[in-house]
Amino acid sequence: MKRVIPIVLALAGLVLAQDVVPIVVKGTGPDRPQAIEDAKRNAVEQALGVAVQGITEMQNFSVIKDIVQSRADGYVSNYTVIEETPFPDRFEVKISANVSKSPLQADTKSLQSALGGFRIMVWYDFRSVTSPKAVENYDYAYDRANEFLSRNRLRYVERTVFDRLKEEARKLFPDTTQPLTVAQQMAVDANVPVFWELSRVVVPERDMGVGGIVTAEATVDIKAYDTYTAEGMGTAVAKGTPAAEYNGGDASRGAMDKAMEQAGDKLLYQMTQKLGDWLLNGKPYLLRFYGISSYKVLRKLKDALKEDPRFGGEMEVVSTKDYSQFDLTFKGAADDLADVMLDLVEKIPELAAIDVAGFFKNQVNFALPGVAVPQAERGLQAPGQK
Repeated sequence: MKRVIPIVLALAGLVLAQDVVPIVVKGTGPDRPQAIEDAKRNAVEQALGVAVQGITEMQNFSVIKDIVQSRADGYVSNYTVIEETPFPDRFEVKISANVSKSPLQADTKSLQSALGGFRIMVWYDFRSVTSPKAVENYDYAYDRANEFLSRNRLRYVERTVFDRLKEEARKLFPDTTQPLTVAQQMAVDANVPVFWELSRVVVPERDMGVGGIVTAEATVDIKAYDTYTAEGMGTAVAKGTPAAEYNGGDASRGAMDKAMEQAGDKLLYQMTQKLGDWLLNGKPYLLRFYGISSYKVLRKLKDALKEDPRFGGEMEVVSTKDYSQFDLTFKGAADDLADVMLDLVEKIPELAAIDVAGFFKNQVNFALPGVAVPQAERGLQAPGQK
């Protein structure tokens, strides 16, 4: 037995050693702490290349990379600063870091599976954008947004598909329908989990009065939403550096190019942070209850959900006559959530008779016996709300 223990310990040490990727890398930041954080992110990026070996097809690599880099502390088991150099405008460090490969591989595979054929639809409220100049500006910004997604290796909805969806939406929704509802339905029809809304594109031009030179400065406001819950995933406002051209159209387009690049970078960063939280800590679900409108009763359910570590989110209850809903997050698939919910409601007398009335992506419907669940508009909104 005395000989077995060292052998077992040696094997355990070998396994642990194989699980760690040693990396020496540099980082830069405005101060020492931020330079170290940058170095740790760079170490995780390098280790990611090792972790994904053997995965034959890595889709959405750029999004996955951004998500895992934002959680560098969770993968860097330890590090040592081996060199540091202060400069007047920045701080540089070199670190030797040990990155744990197993959790990095596990999260990468989980993210890859969850993202699947991840696509984004860029959208703007075409019903309120009517003047020829405004339509021209929004269409140009729309194309630049899709180009931005393409450069970042993200899939997007082609213009021909978007134009078809617009025409279908014009027939389906009256002008009084809330823009977000229209965008959600179009995103559902396009089968995309996230849509970006161009909520504002302003491009004022000014004639310099010198040889026909025109300047323009574009302001772009763009937001990201989860398709099935309409929860915000980020917002970015950017201004394009004033451009001066002999042609007004060239000046406007040049300003929009710069504004879209800045806004896209900001929004993509925010979106990947939120997406990472959802995919690794629990993704958003919309729970809808038909035949139940008592907040007092649903509060009992909410209290029970808060006791389960798989559930999270604000869980704000919204109720109308014979209908209630609330958003939450859950670490698992929709059918797993439904199973847990049914176990919980059995312990609440007023809800014990509830059953699952259907799934739609990350929306789960529940209903009391004999209560009809509306099928119109695929259940993207509460009954009677437009």
